[in-house]
Amino acid sequence: MGKLHKLLILFLSFVFLKWAYQASYAVINGSRALEKIDLAKEPIQTELPQPVIKKVVRENKEFTYALHSPYEISGKVIASAVYQVFDTNPFYDVDVALVWGKPEKELDEIMKHYLIFQGGRWVFFESKDQRPKEEVSFLSNHFANNHLIPSENSKLIANVLKMLEKNQHIRIKGYLADIFDSNGKLFVRSSRVRNDSGGGACEIIWVDEIQVEDKVYR
Repeated sequence: MGKLHKLLILFLSFVFLKWAYQASYAVINGSRALEKIDLAKEPIQTELPQPVIKKVVRENKEFTYALHSPYEISGKVIASAVYQVFDTNPFYDVDVALVWGKPEKELDEIMKHYLIFQGGRWVFFESKDQRPKEEVSFLSNHFANNHLIPSENSKLIANVLKMLEKNQHIRIKGYLADIFDSNGKLFVRSSRVRNDSGGGACEIIWVDEIQVEDKVYR
């Protein structure tokens, strides 16, 4: 076995052990939720008179987060992806697609007729057969791809986000965020509505709190 091969194995072992430790830490430090997640609940969004401003440095460049809308959404995870090698972004590693708006059995009955495609920071759904217009309209308003930013200095939330899995029930609380460069030019904007589609339709969420099943992480 060559020296380079040994170094690669050692590096990969270190990465795995670090991930395992962080995952265990996240599981241990979750507190028990007081309420069960309601998948039928609509998202709650309000507007601030002035956005909360957060300055960050990414890749040796200064950016500004403008947290303009307190936001809370509950839903069932349809797809989740961590982007750390391809399609990376200096602000958010995790995308999660959620569906909500009905009890779980009704959501499952709808979703079994659809294929889900996730990749390149996009999520698409496609029906396997001809579906009623009302159903397609419902999904267009109750299905969203979310780019998740862990709140400032929260390694716990960052770890939990990376561990999200399909079919989990989650509740996210935080802010919809726009991101500006050092010159004040808009870099990327969060969607502010649930019924849009295409480029710019994803929610960018600054996550202050996340509930996964019966555990809450802050």
